[in-house]
Amino acid sequence: MEGTDIVLRPGDFAAEVTANDFPFEVIETIVPEISQTEGLFDANLVAKGNLSQPVVEGLLMVKEGAFQIDYLKTLFHIKNQPITFTKNKISADGDTIFDATRQHFALVTGGLEHDHFDKWRVNCRVQSRDQNFLVLNTTAADSDLYYGRAEGSFVADFTGTFSRTNIAIEATTGSGTRLFIPLSSTADAKEAQFINFDKNKPKAESRKNKSFVSADLKGLNFEMDLTVTDLAEVQLIFDEQTGDIIKGRGEGNIRLGINREGEFTMYGGYQIVRGEYLFTLLNFVNKPFVVTKGGTINWYGDPYGAQINLDATYEINTSVYNFVKEELELLRISRPRLLAEASKATRVIVNMHLAGDLLKPNITFGLNFPNITSELKSLTDNKLRLIRQDQAELSRQVFGLVVIGSFLPPSSAIFQGTDAVATAFNTLTQMISNQFSNYLGGLASEWFGGAVSSLDFDIVYSDYQTDVQADDLLGGREVNVRLSSGFINDRVTVQVGSQFGVGGTGITTADGFLGEDVTVQIALTENRQWRLKVYQRTEPDVSGQRSLRFGLGLSFQKDYDTFEDMWKSFGRAFSKRKNQ
Repeated sequence: MEGTDIVLRPGDFAAEVTANDFPFEVIETIVPEISQTEGLFDANLVAKGNLSQPVVEGLLMVKEGAFQIDYLKTLFHIKNQPITFTKNKISADGDTIFDATRQHFALVTGGLEHDHFDKWRVNCRVQSRDQNFLVLNTTAADSDLYYGRAEGSFVADFTGTFSRTNIAIEATTGSGTRLFIPLSSTADAKEAQFINFDKNKPKAESRKNKSFVSADLKGLNFEMDLTVTDLAEVQLIFDEQTGDIIKGRGEGNIRLGINREGEFTMYGGYQIVRGEYLFTLLNFVNKPFVVTKGGTINWYGDPYGAQINLDATYEINTSVYNFVKEELELLRISRPRLLAEASKATRVIVNMHLAGDLLKPNITFGLNFPNITSELKSLTDNKLRLIRQDQAELSRQVFGLVVIGSFLPPSSAIFQGTDAVATAFNTLTQMISNQFSNYLGGLASEWFGGAVSSLDFDIVYSDYQTDVQADDLLGGREVNVRLSSGFINDRVTVQVGSQFGVGGTGITTADGFLGEDVTVQIALTENRQWRLKVYQRTEPDVSGQRSLRFGLGLSFQKDYDTFEDMWKSFGRAFSKRKNQ
């Protein structure tokens, strides 16, 4: 070759390879498990040696390249980056890779090692340079272990052979992360039951004797230490067909692992900052329970065997008359005004506590009446003390509140004609209003797009009619309109609700506007430690009438692992201020 001093022996060869605008997809012949390769490259290489031990040295310049790692299902872009060929290595040291958005990048160290293009090994590190690099973009069809969109910062080490690859990742979730963890297999829809986590899951005995195995991932050793922040949304899917899903934002550390036999394990804990459990019934009733901050989910290896300790609440405006009906009938003559108060719609909070096995938790309920008068509160407190001893009755009343929108008459009482009509009518209007609300919510999300991070629209018509005696009808009709919306990744939340009376009988409130509730909450800092809350509520006063109450609050919250950590933090803050 001209200009070279290469001495060839019998059986040797030497060649200079020059390429301009050559298709980058040729890399798929070298690197497995990648696809959708596109782009061009220039090359200036020297190939020499013999056919049994070839050597390629030189430089390859990728001008506009892209490829997808099939396991992650996301594209990576390379622009004007060199790839160096040496005797036993193809190196991308110092190269920059952009994610699918082309807005975030990571740096590469290392590359591929080989023994004269045989015995290939991976020895590479990829490290992101900001907090929102798109790493994962899979769907339920890609994996039944976990899927979703993962953005964040990470350090990923790839080692081993192509057939026995090791992947070790340390990652912190970013704002665009939505991770889905399915906890049941696909099956035909079954009869819906009230808050039942036992659908479609394997029996406890079979889970103990059978590991969580994916045949598609055998040969891969995968470990991920994941730091979850409240910028990411995590969904635990108990049954996607019926909508049994807990979704939330929280904080925690989770270790995901897949060994070479395809066994999937999870270790670590997750503490919910805010979230919801969506209860559905035959896809007609969809009621969100708000998961209280501080709830925990802990994994000890088996993804199905997590232990949970969660509290959730559901709020509704309804009459408490049926709940304390038996007590009120004893006071009908002496205290008629109490009957009128009990027939008015008031705020009722359903508390649900879940503890134990994730797929078969121990579920208990409670009720709270924050806005009723002290006179009526004594009756509801006495009734609560009684039914706490009878969880079946308490569950029955919770079912009535969530599904029908009102308390059910006592099981010992005669279910009279007007009770039956009101109950049936409330059930029908709940289903219709829920479907209408879903339609309006979807329409609003389509109009506003990403400007609205969450939206829930609810219209409920309620009929409270009860026969106290055969010739005395007590009750009323009300319409509740509520809108809850979040903006800027839920850093600003707005809740607006209005209540109207549209017909009353007996001694209930007349028609017309009954009240309005407005709450605006703003997270003043990105970590949500400082919050501003402004609210207006309609509440009963001491006279039994409704009046407006206004409030303004500023709160600061920071979590510490120990009391000692808290004092150390105060000390550091004081010293810093003193030195200024």
